[in-house]
Amino acid sequence: MKRKPNLSVDDYWLRLLDLLKKRVRFKGEEGGFYIFEDGRISQFLIPKAEDRKVKVPFRFLTQSPKFLDEIFMASTEEFGYCDLSCSLRGDIDFEKLRSWTKTFGLVWLGETEETFSSILDVGGQILKLTAYPRREMLNLLGTLRRNSREPSGILRAIFQEESMAVISVRVPLCYRESCLKIAELQGLSLSDVQRNALKMCLERFYRREIKKLMKL
Repeated sequence: MKRKPNLSVDDYWLRLLDLLKKRVRFKGEEGGFYIFEDGRISQFLIPKAEDRKVKVPFRFLTQSPKFLDEIFMASTEEFGYCDLSCSLRGDIDFEKLRSWTKTFGLVWLGETEETFSSILDVGGQILKLTAYPRREMLNLLGTLRRNSREPSGILRAIFQEESMAVISVRVPLCYRESCLKIAELQGLSLSDVQRNALKMCLERFYRREIKKLMKL
């Protein structure tokens, strides 16, 4: 959340609650949990100030992807992104999931008797997926951006085994003119130069995001 001079560290937790209450019907408090229409949340650690932002760690419990989306929208309202660690249990076909992540994941991180793990690009959201077949559980970890796919869409893509992420790019005029000059000098087509430049940008982006997730 955005850091504000008139707020104490504890006020940011209350601010987050207010943002969520505007989106989901609040039902009350019980045993340290704040109960909402489709789920509940509780404070996890003391909010931590970092430069222009304040991290507000909290835990949530829900069976509704819609509630997860509302948490995501409330958490990203002021700063545009949030860190997510989400564990899921249920009737999951882990063999299909393993095959899908090996085929379409950005990086296959390997497997043991207990687990397998991969880094994915799901609609522009870069996440680390770790599955625990014997425990019938998987975990998603990453930094989600507000202008990319919501959590419910991420889960839907994973369980419906989407074949690839679709990336839309708007090319600035100045960028196009630079590519045109390079194409003329090198005797290449404009589309080839733009494609190579975009590939380099994406590779740098993926390397940066993957490096972050490998540390977690």
